[in-house]
Amino acid sequence: MVVWPFLGALALGVGTVIERIVLMKRQINVKFYQSAQFLAIIIAMLPFMYFFWKISPDFYSLKNIFFFSLVILLSMFANFFTFYSVKGEEIGKL
Repeated sequence: MVVWPFLGALALGVGTVIERIVLMKRQINVKFYQSAQFLAIIIAMLPFMYFFWKISPDFYSLKNIFFFSLVILLSMFANFFTFYSVKGEEIGKL
């Protein structure tokens, strides 16, 4: 199980390189690109919902709902800050 962090880091690096190439060559708006990328990830994960999606009664405890809301809120802030940082910088060549 030690290999999963390395695969995650590799996927993040490849994703960053692809993002820079697409944004530089295609002249696509950053906001549109991030929205399209999010939708592509959702569409790619939809087939897996049939096999892995189960909601147990523990989900409805107040603690778990709080942490779920916190994850959503922090993800929104992270995406906003990512958009803001990419919007303000010049996309250079790798």
